[in-house]
Amino acid sequence: MYLKSIKNVSSGSGLPGTIETFAGNGSSLSGSVNVYSGAAASSLVSNPEGVAVDSAGDVFIASYSGNVVDMIPNASGTYFGITMTAGEIYTIAGTGTAGMTGNNGPGISAEVDQPTGVAVDSNGDVFISSWAGYDIRMIAATSCSASCPYGYASLTTGDIYVVFYDTNSDCGGNAFNPSSVLLNTPSGSTYPNLYFGDGLSQSIYEQTANSGNTYTPLLIAGPGESNCGTDPLYGGDGGPATSAYLGLGMFTGFAIDSQGNLLFTDLHNNRVRIVTASSCSSSCPYGLSSTTPGYIYTILGNGTRCMSITSAACGDGGPPTSAELSSPDGLSLDGVGDVFVSDSGDSRVWELSPAGGVANVVINSFGISSYNGDNNPLTQTSLNNPGSIAFDTSGNIYIADANNNRIREAFAAGVAGPLTSGTGPTG
Repeated sequence: MYLKSIKNVSSGSGLPGTIETFAGNGSSLSGSVNVYSGAAASSLVSNPEGVAVDSAGDVFIASYSGNVVDMIPNASGTYFGITMTAGEIYTIAGTGTAGMTGNNGPGISAEVDQPTGVAVDSNGDVFISSWAGYDIRMIAATSCSASCPYGYASLTTGDIYVVFYDTNSDCGGNAFNPSSVLLNTPSGSTYPNLYFGDGLSQSIYEQTANSGNTYTPLLIAGPGESNCGTDPLYGGDGGPATSAYLGLGMFTGFAIDSQGNLLFTDLHNNRVRIVTASSCSSSCPYGLSSTTPGYIYTILGNGTRCMSITSAACGDGGPPTSAELSSPDGLSLDGVGDVFVSDSGDSRVWELSPAGGVANVVINSFGISSYNGDNNPLTQTSLNNPGSIAFDTSGNIYIADANNNRIREAFAAGVAGPLTSGTGPTG
């Protein structure tokens, strides 16, 4: 991982190879009162599970327990109809009360129910996956009066819209509990297709931008809606992804690499798996011996839950498929395609090169779930149930440090060496 060092809008030293609090003071939001405002590092960020960064360096946070989505702008200006100051935090969706009301109106007046994922597209639109709300919603960055996406006749800046909601009656109600959302804009298209994991059917789906907002999406991996949580949690490696069994939880990390492969965290199976896009018979990515389009494989983790606080005992520095993970959650790619995975149960972050070969723990070698302050070397930094992770365009990594009620920023180690010695898709 070869990166540049940049401090962005953080409040501290920003030394390469160290970590700081970017947002949140460690306290959670009390009750349903929305008190988010002011300097990001002094704000309340309640159990953040989702974090995303756009190309301008703006940071977006989904607070699971706070029932809000916030934005920290990298430059002062007007966003989503709100006048903002750089480095301060602003709610763009949610009132703090869990619920599903307010669609087609201002995001700041709408209810949000336990948001688990957040992503931003190249237009600046923000997408929110809501586990308890059974939906994916979009906050429009700009207005639209014709040829609008997701089945809408028009869109208004700052308003919130449902872009996916399952109307089927499978599984005794709404079949989809979207755990997170990944955006992928096809060549020549203005708006992205949506990828999301469903923790009930244990499957991954894709919905296109031109398919309306209640469309039953394309099955990418897993048994589909017929499962209803009754099928096995693991199986199918080396075969068609739609015949495989997954063990998705409430939170799933996704990324699409430069070759079009879909990578995701399989939380309950303690693995990172891949649905490959092309055939390969030798020197295949991530250390795989061969690949077939649409097939599924494990690229990190052996399925055994690591029970040690010593990273070496969990396979640190060894073959990727011999590593022992503990409920992997977030996943993101850096600018050169290295894979970064937040391991929520052990509160670690792992790194895997596309060449495979070796998997390394790069944050929290001791696997202790706690908070031990800022400005520490990355391997000596404690996290507590980390969720989503994302990169900015300069290679700094942002971590939703959920149980510490903070967003942490790990600063790049410099152009001459990897993160282990000191942007890919978000969401």
